Amino acid sequence: MTDNLRAPVQGYSAGIPWSLHLRAWDVYAKKYGRSQTAERLAERGGFGTQELDIFVPGWRDEVSEITRLQEALAAAEAEVERLLPIEAEAAEGREINGELRTKLVEAEARLTALRWAGAGLANIAHNIHQLGAADPSALQSLKSSQIEWDAAIRSLSNDEAPK
Repeated sequence: MTDNLRAPVQGYSAGIPWSLHLRAWDVYAKKYGRSQTAERLAERGGFGTQELDIFVPGWRDEVSEITRLQEALAAAEAEVERLLPIEAEAAEGREINGELRTKLVEAEARLTALRWAGAGLANIAHNIHQLGAADPSALQSLKSSQIEWDAAIRSLSNDEAPK
């Protein structure tokens, strides 16, 4: 899977997602021919920032947005992982431990906040798709992560109210 692969960029040390490199290479190949593969171009140091500006206008904003979304999703997933033990602990001792009730209320408030954040991520992904600012593979990866995240949140939910 190419979602995690990155291509080097001359003048931009963070590099770019491989899918973005392939989009730039498609434009490059149409203009200059296919004598140099996308892989070979990457081996030679990748495109320069000015070339990317020509081949994929707006690439800087796209990379920045994708990076921000990936970081937000990673933080949200870490928060879900942190909350899992609290929810399990609360479910076992809900009837006899007042401290656990407090933790459960706090965890439920955080879950609500995570649900709102997840909805925001889905909305951002939708907007990126509508604006054409992200390639289909990056968008699909973001959507897949969103689905997995939603499933994790659903598994934390408990319809039984504290007693």
